[in-house]
Formats: sequence, C-alpha cells, structure tokens
Amino acid sequence: MKHFFMTVSMLFALVLCAGAQQFDKNQGYRLEIGQGLALDCQNGTITFSPVNKKAMSQVWQIQPSARGDYHVLINPFGSVALDNGNNGTREAEVITWDTNTDNPNQQWKIQTQADGSVTLTCAAGGLKLGYNDNCQPGGHVWQMKAKDTDTFVKWQLVKTDLKVVPESAQLSSKHEWENQAIVGINKEPGRATMLLYASEKEMKADEAYRKPWLWPNSSLRMMLNGKWQFHWVPNYEDRPMDFFKPTFDASAWETIQVPSCVEMLGYGTPIYTNVTYPFKNQPPFIRGQEGYTVVKEPNAVSSYRRTFEVPAQWNGREIYLHFNGIYSAAYVWVNGKKVGYTQGPNNDSEFNVTKYLKIGQENLVCVEVYRWSDGSYLEDQDMFRLSGIHRDVYLEARQKVQLQDAYLTTQFGRRGFRQASLNIDLTLQNLDKKPQDAVVECKLYDPDGKLVQICKMMAAKLQKGEKRTIKPFFQIENPQLWSAEKPNLYTVDINVNGDVSTQKYGFRKIENRNGQVFINGKRVMFKGADRHDTHPVYGKAIPVESMIEDILLMKRYNLNTVRTSHYPNDPRMYALYDYYGIYTMDEADVECHANHSLSKNPAWEQAYVDRQQRMVLRDRNHASVIFWSMGNECGGGSNFVASKKAIQALDGRLIHYEGMNEVADMDSRMYPSVDNMIRLDRDERLKDRPFFLCEYAHAMGNAIGNLQEYWDYIEFESKRMIGGCIWDWVDQSLCKWGEPTTNMYYGGGFGDYPNDNDFCCNGIITADRHVTPKLLEVKKVYQYVDFKLTDDNKIRIRNRYCFTPLSDFTFHYQLLRDGRMIKGGTMSLPNVEPGDSCFIDLPCEVSEEWGTYHLNVSLRLKEATNWAEAGHEVACEQLLLREEESETIVSYVRNI
Repeated sequence: MKHFFMTVSMLFALVLCAGAQQFDKNQGYRLEIGQGLALDCQNGTITFSPVNKKAMSQVWQIQPSARGDYHVLINPFGSVALDNGNNGTREAEVITWDTNTDNPNQQWKIQTQADGSVTLTCAAGGLKLGYNDNCQPGGHVWQMKAKDTDTFVKWQLVKTDLKVVPESAQLSSKHEWENQAIVGINKEPGRATMLLYASEKEMKADEAYRKPWLWPNSSLRMMLNGKWQFHWVPNYEDRPMDFFKPTFDASAWETIQVPSCVEMLGYGTPIYTNVTYPFKNQPPFIRGQEGYTVVKEPNAVSSYRRTFEVPAQWNGREIYLHFNGIYSAAYVWVNGKKVGYTQGPNNDSEFNVTKYLKIGQENLVCVEVYRWSDGSYLEDQDMFRLSGIHRDVYLEARQKVQLQDAYLTTQFGRRGFRQASLNIDLTLQNLDKKPQDAVVECKLYDPDGKLVQICKMMAAKLQKGEKRTIKPFFQIENPQLWSAEKPNLYTVDINVNGDVSTQKYGFRKIENRNGQVFINGKRVMFKGADRHDTHPVYGKAIPVESMIEDILLMKRYNLNTVRTSHYPNDPRMYALYDYYGIYTMDEADVECHANHSLSKNPAWEQAYVDRQQRMVLRDRNHASVIFWSMGNECGGGSNFVASKKAIQALDGRLIHYEGMNEVADMDSRMYPSVDNMIRLDRDERLKDRPFFLCEYAHAMGNAIGNLQEYWDYIEFESKRMIGGCIWDWVDQSLCKWGEPTTNMYYGGGFGDYPNDNDFCCNGIITADRHVTPKLLEVKKVYQYVDFKLTDDNKIRIRNRYCFTPLSDFTFHYQLLRDGRMIKGGTMSLPNVEPGDSCFIDLPCEVSEEWGTYHLNVSLRLKEATNWAEAGHEVACEQLLLREEESETIVSYVRNI
C-alpha cells in the first residue's frame, strides 16, 4: 500500500509538472522520437534526421512564451521557431518561422507522461506534434489529433551542451551581390522621371511631349534598346571573366533583345513560387537547396555587350547611362572600365559615364547580370521568378550646370479649389570646374496646351560640385483639377541654361478626414485590383501596348485603382495612369515573405530604405499616386519604422503597409470575411484611420467570392473603409520558348522546383487579356450608378461618381417579355450632380398580355473619352416589372 501511494504521488507530481514546467532557456535539447531519429532544421526546413550528437541543426532551446504554461521551441542554428503553419485544428505539416512569442502558432504546451516522454500541444489548434507513417529520415513533421498515450506523439527531451553557432554566422562572401549593406556602387541619387531636350522647338515637335510614355525623339537621348551580344551560363563561376574588355572576341556569341527576360527566350528556367525562396533560405547568401532548380542553375549570369557612337555635339556634356530595371543585380563596364554596381530590379539605376566615353567614336558598354543576389531576399513576391535587363536602357546628355531633380507640390488657398499654388523645388548642380550661373525659366500650360504663366529665376555662382535648391512657383486661378474621372493634366516645362525638361502635372488634394479619404473635397471609394508585371510571351518585360491594354480594360470595366503589387511599375506606366486616370498605390520592391526576420534586422535597414527612397523620388510628381506602400508580407520590424521616416522626409502622401499597420497611416487587411471586415471597420479605437483591403475576393478559378456583399457594406454602411484591391488583375501563366503562344504553363510546367502549381493563375482576366465572367462581375459591382424601381413605378437613378454628372451619359432601355425584347429606346438625363439622385417615369408601358416583364436599363457615354468610344456602357441593371406564370405550368409544378 505504501508503494502504491508513492507511485500515485510521483505520477501526480509529473502531472503537476506538466502544466508548469520550467526550462533553462540557455539549455539545448534534442527532440528524439523512435527509430533513432531527431527533429532537425536544415535550410529553414523541419524534418527527421538520424540522431547526431554533433549536429547543431538538431539543437533546440525552450523559451517561455507570452502564455505562462506554453513554450516556444527555437532552433538557434537556423534562428527560427517551430510553428504549426497557421493550420489551426487541421492535421498538416508544421514549419519553421520567425520567432514570435506572442503567436499561438508557436506556443507549445510540454507535458511529461508517465513513461518520461513528453507531448507537445499547440496553443493555436490543440493538436499534438508527431509523425505519420513517414517517420523516416527526410520525413515530414505533423501536428496531429492524438491522445497522450499514442506512440507517434511521444518525444524524448535529451539535453545537449553542444555549442551552436548560427548557420548565417558560419559563412562569408567576397561578393557585393551577397552583401546586404551594398545596394549600389557609383550610382546616382534617385530623381523624378523627366524628358530632356536641347530646345523648346525640338521638344514641342516630339510626340512624346504630349504622350510621355513614348520614347522621346530628343537629340539629348540615345535609346540603347535593341539587339545586344549575349552569353548565358547557369553558374556564376563559369561566366566569361574578361568579356568586358574591348579586345574580347564575342563574335560567336548570340544576340538577345533588350529589354527582355532571358528565361522567356530559352535561357534558364522560369520558377513560380509564392512564399518559398527558390534558393536556400540563408540570407544574404545564394546557396543551393537539394531538389531545387537552383542546384542545376546555382546563380545564372547573363553577359551583355553592345557598341554605340556618342554624338560629337555631346562633347562637353555630362553623359548618363540609365537602366529602368534589371533583375536582380548587375555590374556595368564602359570601354573596359568598371563603372559600378546596382541592385533593386524595379527601381531606376543611373551612372555618370562621361569620363569613360570617347566622343564621336565607337564605345562599348557591357553588363553582367546575376539572376540572384542578396536583394532577392527582398524580391520574394508571389510570381514567376525571371531575370535580365527587363526595362529600357538609354543614354542622356546633360549640361555641366544641370537640373538634378524637380519636386512639384500643390497648396490650395483660402478660396478652396478656386485658387492653387504650384510649388516647384528645383535642385540644380554644377559639375563644371568653375563657378557658374544658372538661368531658370519655368512655363505652365493648361490641359488644352494654353500658356498660363511664366516664372523666371537665377541661381548665381553655383560653386564647383555644388547642389542648390531654388523654389519657383505659380499662383493659379480656378485650376482644372485632376481625378481618375477627370484626369486633367497641366504641362510644366523647365529651361535651365537652354536645356528644357518637361513633365505632366495634375492639381489635386488628398485628405484623411476622420478615417475617410477625400480627393478634391469628395469622398472617394477605391475600386481596384492588384496588378503584377506579367505577359505570357515577354514575362516581366512589358511592352507599352500591353500596359495601355491593361489600363483600357480597367477603365472600361469600372476599376479606378491599381496597387502595383509588389514593386514599382515601369516609369511609363505612371504617365499612363496620369493620362487615363487611375488612382495608384505605389508599392516598394520589398517582400521577404519566407523570412520575416529581415524586417527586424538592422543590418538590412539600408536595403529597405534605399528601395523606398528611390520609388518616392522617381514617382512623387505623378498625380495618380495617392498612396505609398512600403512593401508586402514582410511582417513588422524596425526597418519599416525607418522606411516610414525616409518616405515622410521626401513626401507627405498617406503611407500603407499591411504587415505593420501601427507604423503606417492607415489600416489594411488581406482577405477578411465580411463579418470580420465590419467588426474592424467599427472599432472605435481606429476611427480616425482609413481602412483598406489591400487584397480581398481572391479571383482563383471561375468566380470571385462574395464581391457584392463586400461592396454593399463598404459603399453604403462603412464608417472608415475606403475600398480595396482584388487579388489579382491578370493570370501569370507563361508561354514556353519555341512553342506556340497558345500554350501557356503555370508553376511546375517548366520543370521548376519549388513551385506552387496553378496558384499564379488567379487573375480577373486571362494571361492573354481576354474578358472573363469574373471581369463582367467586377464591372457590375464596381459601377458608379445604381438603379431601383420605386413603389410608385418610377426609376431612381443614383449618381455615385465623385466628379461626373449624369448628363455625361445617355439612358438606354429595353422592355423584355419572357426574355424577348419588345421595345427599346434612349433618353437624355438631367444634370444630376455626384451624390444626388433623380427619378424618372418608366419609359414604356407594360401591356396587359400575359408574361414576365423585365426592363433592362443602362447608362452609356454620350461622348468619346480617351479610354472608350461614345456609346460605351458604364452601368446597367435589370428591373422586374411584372412576373406571371401560366396556370398550366403552376398546376404541373404542384402535381410534382
């Protein structure tokens, strides 16, 4: 009996211990389970491996969590924590993720069993850590529904004193492309996109002056697009080391079109992955991962060469080599001399190459492009991974005393929108060897091309190397305002000592009023989609014709907003957004989805901030840009605090970042249910913050969720909601080189691994831009006019535009009996202002003849716009006037 009581007491003590175990957070443990296997973490992946007392990847530390009776299991070798993968109560594989002691997915209750083993139960779903029938080396670790007594969830905690050195600390690299502290060498600062001409006459004769998305016909610009000599190797160690020398024989090389993505032309493998890095997750290094495509293509290098002749009239000027985008990193040489290095594939990079050039002679430019770099850790977007010089390349010749940058802002006066001040911050620089004066003349033209004002200034005695900012301005009476509905654009020409720069500008005011966003005094609903740069034939090298096609489809199907997911677009795209009228959330090229720890790592701060700054400096003069977005799916951390400060120092627009709402100027969510969206919208603690759905209504398959239900609340009941963007605009399927362009493939179709299969095909439209039922649904839900049949048989037409009266449209109707049209016609509408309604009589009478009668009504453009012809339908509805059933049919149904 005594022994019985002692045994019971010991078991009771074990049970008590199970609920409140204490662990030394500095002690290491192996978690072993049957057959001589241990829990292992290699390359960020959790698996089973044979017990190895010297394997640092098998060492785990048990740390306290935010909940006192749960613990977090951290692998110090990989600097990650055990996570249930957000699987809740579903049996599934567990993963490793950035450590977060507040996250229930990483909180595990460790309970000691009678036999001395332990079980680990996740706080998030109540399932236990274990294994299925794959308990073998390389097998997967699962969370499972099980009893404490089940063998497959029992673990042995074995202490180990093995000293662990984090995997990342064991490696070093001599390469700039594996050093997150180096984001460029010898690159020029970011600047606004501007067209430059040698005279006003030359400028005004150019079509690009009116359509700035076209290549300019300027004597000061030389496009380097076209055929380049080309060489590709799958491994950087095999690249031609001296290809940049003028004496190098490249006569046997192939040629390639620039811009392009090399994988789309048969060089290397397109890889589609959503979250998982296509290389070993070991920042900042590019390493192989067993089974991945990167094993056979460790880090492909594309080598480019081409010659050009510098015009003699450029002598004495400063000449810049400009790249609009290179994936992922590149070195540049001119005439055999190393010019510099760049990364950040969707930001411009520019080099002053004056001292390397031979005026009036043939020159050689060489570019060495690395498919992967440390920057690739910030390029983990849900997309096909492609590489190459994917955007325009050109040379530009500027005077010694030159316009380095221009920043245009508007301030409205006491008379509201009837008076505005256009303030221009012009940054001048003198690259001459002696002091120089700068004579500046600014001209402002209205949207019809009429000269409004001229402002002249002088910056005297700019010293050698000096940068100086001067501030010309214009006072404008009754400016024509810019909005997505009325995209009025002025033209600003800036003449500095005879060289003329030009850009378009829109007067508009953005305000946050008690959590609602107002444009020019009107509350705006942002009805949008998330758009990737993708084309089935060209990959990420988007032709301007495809850019225009996307925008015209958006306008014609009632989208007014684009989120540039998840990187800045080609600079020409913003000129198009301005011209056609698209509200834009401009998003930085920052996503470390598979490794959120980078956002907290100060060593990566410069890499984050540089991408934000270059985006803002390039795009801040565009009227279409309403929001800055600091990136996507990176978690939170100090690097976003620094990013916000960097943006605020350059511009005052609202800042978005869904991964860390508390540091942004607005709240944002992805894919909330309608009920959850409503709850968040009504949270009084957040009442002064706009609320945006940066991704919602996932367009996978043939339909788009409950789109109407979202917008019934957003438009008519919400307190602080401003709209959202559907994920996403266009399918990302790609063609294979050498196959018919009717053949398109998704992830895995290229033999790529890892891949996420068809998860890239969730666009509102197809990859080849065909209209789908999904797009028709979007057009209907997003329309800006609604119709309702009233009790007294009138039609209420409500105008939900912000700046467009109903008199801009004609009213069309069709009377149908049992689905067949029996009468139709058109009529004019009164001048109903935005926000107001009108009531009209039924335009036709319903006969006494038996049948079900519907009235199809629609509004169509009265006059052509820059995005649609006259007669284009913008809104429609079907109204039920009378429904009757045949007595024979009713009797038949009742008998059934």
